[in-house]
Amino acid sequence: MKSFIKYFVFFFLGLSQLVNGEDGCGNGCSGNGGGGFDSNPEQSADPNEIVGLSGHGEKNYIPQRSSLNYTLYFENDPELATAPAQEIFLTDSLDLTKFNPEQFSFGTFTFRDITIEAIPGLTEFSKDVDMRDRGENSIVRISAVFDKAKGIIHWHLIALDPETMDLTESPYLGILYPNTEPPIGEGNVTYSIGLRSDINDGAVIENQGHITFDLNEAIATNVYVNTLDMLPPASRMNEACEIVRDTMIVVSWSGSDSGSGVRDYSIYVSENEQPYSLWLLNTTETAATFEGHPNSVYKFYATATDNVGNVESKNETAELRVDLGHTAINKPKQENQDLIIIPNPAKHTTTVRMNIRQASEVKLLLYTLSGQLVSTVYDRYSAPGKKDILLDISRFAPGAYVLEMQTNENKMVKRLVVQ
Repeated sequence: MKSFIKYFVFFFLGLSQLVNGEDGCGNGCSGNGGGGFDSNPEQSADPNEIVGLSGHGEKNYIPQRSSLNYTLYFENDPELATAPAQEIFLTDSLDLTKFNPEQFSFGTFTFRDITIEAIPGLTEFSKDVDMRDRGENSIVRISAVFDKAKGIIHWHLIALDPETMDLTESPYLGILYPNTEPPIGEGNVTYSIGLRSDINDGAVIENQGHITFDLNEAIATNVYVNTLDMLPPASRMNEACEIVRDTMIVVSWSGSDSGSGVRDYSIYVSENEQPYSLWLLNTTETAATFEGHPNSVYKFYATATDNVGNVESKNETAELRVDLGHTAINKPKQENQDLIIIPNPAKHTTTVRMNIRQASEVKLLLYTLSGQLVSTVYDRYSAPGKKDILLDISRFAPGAYVLEMQTNENKMVKRLVVQ
């Protein structure tokens, strides 16, 4: 009955304003302009959004967390709305195969510049906000409940007449006005919820809310997606090294990660069987020169951290051993001439020279240092002989890459630096 009265009042006021030449706006209500009568009832309009934890990359990777925080935003659209929103409903259905309902808590409730904070851990909430202190003859009631069994959250905001404690009949009063002067038409609600203990690495967590203004149709928010990255990356010192001027050791390392990718490395070194100490912390490089001492023995190992903060854990075990007391190691390892990059580093183009020893299917693949495929440079059957491939690298971001040549016989890799 109240809804019928509300829209009858809208109709009557519109007709009255047409007769009296008024423009139909006042007290924050945005009309259609020109003072004409609009045959459509005045109404609120709701753009909205759900936002969760910001992660890494296109899949929005996040680490395993004790809880996730979400915010549902809603607005009375300044372009489409012609009346204040007097009743707002929000729902959010959670996937209980991934979320833990026992770790749910309401957060804050905001409309305009008013924010109400729930007591942590609550699954049911109700509060009246008296708007008469602001010169508005209404009371905004906020209520919310979480159904643990079904995983459904309900919010309800309603503008009440203080005398009747029923939905206000004034077409000029409400919770959110058309948002011509923010934040008079803005609101949001927040909550947190934990994840199940049996959730797996790589799990995709999706969340979507629905918001309804007054008698309008419910509007679905965007689907907010996170992907869990629970496993640490893997790294290792490369076996090949080079000794320069007897005591300068050029070492390199590599790594891989099944989720968000390797972010950086830390390198540890031991001299003459002493305890390991940190040499390089959180470096994004994959090669460096270590200055040692004559007649000393050095051991190295690497750890990696991925892009969501998972850290590889290792025992202090050598992955590379270099003995500066043996002159044989002082000679640089002869470069494999079956795969050469000229020039390297390079800026716009470079030439890849392949020596194909037997007729074979040949592939040239370019990877990032974290093992992600960037480009298939060459893929075809080739006769024996030398072949030069002009590689356009102008479209690649500056940095270090790995170029891998695959034949029926073997694989070989070279480091390519794009300037």
